[in-house]
Amino acid sequence: MLPVNPTKEGYNFVGWYYEEYGFMWDSSLYTVIYDMTLTAVFEEIISESTSFTYNEYEDYIEIVTYKKNSPTLTIPSYINGKPVTHLSSDFMELSGGMSYNLIFPDTLEFIAADAFDNTKGTMTIHVSSIKEWLEITFESLTANPIRNGNVNLSINNEVVTSIDVPNNITKINDYAFYGYRFLENINLN
Repeated sequence: MLPVNPTKEGYNFVGWYYEEYGFMWDSSLYTVIYDMTLTAVFEEIISESTSFTYNEYEDYIEIVTYKKNSPTLTIPSYINGKPVTHLSSDFMELSGGMSYNLIFPDTLEFIAADAFDNTKGTMTIHVSSIKEWLEITFESLTANPIRNGNVNLSINNEVVTSIDVPNNITKINDYAFYGYRFLENINLN
């Protein structure tokens, strides 16, 4: 039996994710017959003042543009119950003179070429783990925001200067660290 659906302020409950097998649990199709770990999935409640556009596909969301000029920009993990996995080539337009924090969702899989070409000012890209960053596919070297000297990569609010690649990582995607001036070493375990 599933627990009562949880609540989280500012978010809608989407459903339960069965991480062991990598799919969303559908209680109309499956029955719990043994102990298992399911993770609650939430989507941020998007307000009318959010300045982005997106394309909705059958099983994912692509953020097309994001033009909000505030110091912290959070890309939602889910919209309409679908994961936000792609950023388009026209993704970001930010004016200069500010420092920005851009928080990537752990659902992000692909960044198109030139996604950050219209970005001015300094920026810190926040991800939850190095594994999350390494699994993003960058369409070209111009897809990677950290290629510019004014952009930092941060994990758990610390600027990345050294990386210990986890054992479960078998591939580092092309351009993952292209042009990143703060990286001093990479340790392969």
